Amino acid sequence: MPKNPLTGSERQPLPGARSIGKADPTERLEVTLVLRHRQHDALQERVRKIAAGDKSERHLTHDEYDQHRNGDPQPTLEIERRRGARGNRADSEGEP
Repeated sequence: MPKNPLTGSERQPLPGARSIGKADPTERLEVTLVLRHRQHDALQERVRKIAAGDKSERHLTHDEYDQHRNGDPQPTLEIERRRGARGNRADSEGEP
């Protein structure tokens, strides 16, 4: 069980899963985080309308999408705080 779980990230083990021992603390662990952008629900609704042929909605320009896709800064700051507190490092940050 993690010492500091991220709220909303809790998962139950798959059926039949079992512990085989503690993790090797010298082993490198790579993690990729994909954060939802701020207006996720609004974008999903817009896409749904466009896909349904609703002419009242138009496609976003690249610039419009860039303005709306940035993640909520609060979870990002929390991730950075926890990463730094543990001495972990980020090999890369940014766009996929």
